[in-house]
Amino acid sequence: MFAHPTQEDQAHRGLSSADFLGGRDRIVRNRKQKTLAAVYNVRWNRHMRLVDPRSLVFAACVVLSMAGCSRKQSAETEQPSVAMRQAAMERAQAAAQLFGSRLRDKLSGAMKQGGPVAAVEVCTKEAQLIRAEVTNESGVRVGRASDKLRNPMDAAPAWVQDWLAAQNKGQTPSGFAKTESGSARFLKPIVIEGVCLVCHGEEANIPPDVRSALQRHYPHDRATGYHLGDLRGALWAEAPARDQLRKQDQE
Repeated sequence: MFAHPTQEDQAHRGLSSADFLGGRDRIVRNRKQKTLAAVYNVRWNRHMRLVDPRSLVFAACVVLSMAGCSRKQSAETEQPSVAMRQAAMERAQAAAQLFGSRLRDKLSGAMKQGGPVAAVEVCTKEAQLIRAEVTNESGVRVGRASDKLRNPMDAAPAWVQDWLAAQNKGQTPSGFAKTESGSARFLKPIVIEGVCLVCHGEEANIPPDVRSALQRHYPHDRATGYHLGDLRGALWAEAPARDQLRKQDQE
């Protein structure tokens, strides 16, 4: 405890009583603050020793996950630019062309080597593999579609089905390339050529061995009865333009 200063002490130090008492109060406050700080540090250290480190890792993961969701939502709500839509359309057209050319080359080679039956085998065993390869290589969904399917795996997305349903027999079909619903969509009509009639013409005109192969592989086949110049279906491709936004957001 502090003793009250005598007049001699005050005179010797050149201090008034108020100055002396004020200095004493500051010293007491400083000591109290240091004591409280020491107590707080002890309590905090004890608390941290009790915290499971795994809970801190979990909390950090939650924070990072929330940040990732926020960035993903921004990519989903942001509209693709003109350049992005154009790039997506170019990818869709290139993928469709690649799918069509690879499949045509396979069918042509099979026809030359083993005739129409070999071509049926290509359609059965390799067409879907080629489709999957092109999709994996390009990142673009591709396919063939028709309102008279031979292979159920060729079922088209809704926007292609809508186009097929809108076509009138006897009219020259036209494809399109447009961007809608955040995706670049490309569609090219498939028209029956002379070589196609061997497998898709009137059933009475299909060779017996070909008809047998079709019945074996496609018991629910509906893709016959066509004539030269008829609309067989469509070659289509769809490339999401938003993929470009996600890539930029990740970078």
